Amino acid sequence: MKTTIKISIITLTMLLATIFYSCTDLSEGPYSVATPDNALIQASAYTSFLGKLYAGLSMSGQQGPSGQGDISGFDEGSSTFLRSLWNVQELTTDEAIMRWGDQTIRELHRHDWTTSDPFVANIYARINYNIALANEFLYEVNQQFPEELEEQKATYVAEARFIRALSYYYLIDMFRKGPLLTEPLDPKGNPPEESETMVLFNFVENELLEIENDLLEPGTQVWGRADRGAAWMLLAKLYLNAEVYIGAPKFSECISACNKIIDSGAYILEPVYRHVFAADNENSSEIIFPITSDGLKQRSYGGMVYIVRAHLNGAWGENIEEFGMAGAGWTGATITPELADLFGPKADGEYSGTVNTEIFGVENTYINDDRYTFFTEEDNHLGETQVRECDTDPYTWSSNEGYRQRKFINLKKDGSHGNIESDYPDNDFPLFRYADVLLMYAEAVLRNGSGGSKAQAVDYLNLLRERANADVITETELNLDWLIEERARELWWEAHRRTDLVRFGLFTSEAWSWKGGIKEGKPSDSKYNVFPVPATVRAANPNLSQNDGY
Repeated sequence: MKTTIKISIITLTMLLATIFYSCTDLSEGPYSVATPDNALIQASAYTSFLGKLYAGLSMSGQQGPSGQGDISGFDEGSSTFLRSLWNVQELTTDEAIMRWGDQTIRELHRHDWTTSDPFVANIYARINYNIALANEFLYEVNQQFPEELEEQKATYVAEARFIRALSYYYLIDMFRKGPLLTEPLDPKGNPPEESETMVLFNFVENELLEIENDLLEPGTQVWGRADRGAAWMLLAKLYLNAEVYIGAPKFSECISACNKIIDSGAYILEPVYRHVFAADNENSSEIIFPITSDGLKQRSYGGMVYIVRAHLNGAWGENIEEFGMAGAGWTGATITPELADLFGPKADGEYSGTVNTEIFGVENTYINDDRYTFFTEEDNHLGETQVRECDTDPYTWSSNEGYRQRKFINLKKDGSHGNIESDYPDNDFPLFRYADVLLMYAEAVLRNGSGGSKAQAVDYLNLLRERANADVITETELNLDWLIEERARELWWEAHRRTDLVRFGLFTSEAWSWKGGIKEGKPSDSKYNVFPVPATVRAANPNLSQNDGY
């Protein structure tokens, strides 16, 4: 037993570097370092290790941006899970475009990536790193576990299995296949075999069903950790996309999972839309599972600082009053005209709507929907009547061109700024939230799932519309074409859009600005519905096959 434990600890140190993330509530806190001699003996080591599993979703390494990232061979800031996820889920779609020229980031929006694309390699590496981390934790728990934590053991194990299932869900969604590993890798062993989509799908489904009762009741877990509601949410998303993944519709199962979340009563919509994303959104009644962020304790160039700061114009200098950021913006991401146009209707090139809505101290007088929080520099940071476009090259826009956003900014619910002692924001990222549950319920009903009704779906959707001060809809108005647009209006920039467009058959068939490298955009090859397995990964493991077309 001692020999086995020692080998495992050494393997852990070799493959995953320093892994322990110490904090009281496992979501925010300072770092600590363990050694092979004292690791996983004391109770605090296990709580720290579990915290590291969650930190793998937001952090770049043990000490933030310090040149000591978890994964070698990648830029520390750009290779974090959240930043990598956001890049492939948003920059590839009709919701966002990046004006930077970093490596191949432009190819994401153009739909022109290859097997050597570093941004695709980033997300592949992070997914598999988090799987390896969870496997190591589960292995050690089975070897030795402190008696003082025995009552928490089942919950700890369930949480680790949830993180692993979440990672495999994204592997399915983006790559459709890969190695199915449930134990630590032996660095001297044979490379693992590849598993097809159905095998991975069944694994994720069974894992989530098996851990359901070991996770805490919805709404009772410490903020930032997975409870039963998070497992139901992941099941719902797995079932909603099942027809795409495995060719078998599971919309009734999706409705059942959504009903469990709804019937639990643990989650309700925030009364004000912007409060879901505020700098003090911790413990939000709407967020089912967040990726946590803290301006002092969790510093990374790849977490929320990327989403909050990348869109701000560097020429504006510090934006404490308006955006809660002590440092200058990065002049990168912008809203696409197509996303802004979803908030019409338009007449003669102008948006209708007369509702005055306070959005962080600025009145929106253009659009009758509070979820429209776009602005340009020229019109005092408020979206003007005509969307700005670039006629020549979106990567040479001047500083005042292109819409920016006011959804993810480092301001609190009362409008005061977040922690100005740091250049890093305090907002937690709402990976799963209750509004999406209502949208998934409606879509599954429209796709003929049983266990729900169209009338109930309309009632749920109108809760979102009423909160946004937008016009409510009727049963006759509710259809799939309307719903895919409503998902964008409600969930824009929340790392769902690529998956949604693939599910609706629109990701490669539709055109939007500068897709394909031309202003009007053009459809792309259907191979881009999935990403290629990185060439470097296949070179290291000859058992892995390539996706069609690459």
